Amino acid sequence: MNSAGTLSRNEVRRISSRAIRGYDKWHRMWAGIASELERYEENIMYLRIENTEKTWPSNHQTAEKFARMWSNWNEGLTHAEGFVVSFYKVGTTGSVIAGKDMLHKRGLVYERIQELIAENKRTHKLVSIFSGIFEETKKEEEQSWAQHNKQPEQRVQPTTKEQSDSIEELTDKQGEGCIIGL
Repeated sequence: MNSAGTLSRNEVRRISSRAIRGYDKWHRMWAGIASELERYEENIMYLRIENTEKTWPSNHQTAEKFARMWSNWNEGLTHAEGFVVSFYKVGTTGSVIAGKDMLHKRGLVYERIQELIAENKRTHKLVSIFSGIFEETKKEEEQSWAQHNKQPEQRVQPTTKEQSDSIEELTDKQGEGCIIGL
């Protein structure tokens, strides 16, 4: 990043690629909403959000939530002072297919892949643009984290043998899965 708070195109691609393959894939596969960093200039992040609107509305609250997520989870964006989010209406952002279905229901897999290819060819409709500034709330978040870090560490209770067997049994029944996304 240069001193003016701007990221190069390659830095933006690197951050976006890591996010898409990390935390954002769960939103894509399960919630019907996909976000991508388009650029970062003068400490303002520009996000593109493709949304089916099945789970999340395309509103200012969702825009701010995703912008904060990008800022908090990406080192290159921690100094962001604001955001501009463009929402596009889409039919699908991806899906999840269980591993056993990959073997026994090849038609289902082919159908999902064809849906994604068709969706990727469509022109997505711009439905809204929201912007905001985080400066004051960033200070509150930093104070909250500082306060949180002063609290004594909480320990997680170990699982019992019975709980462990139950988890293992569930895992065996579910099988492995496959995630398909744009």
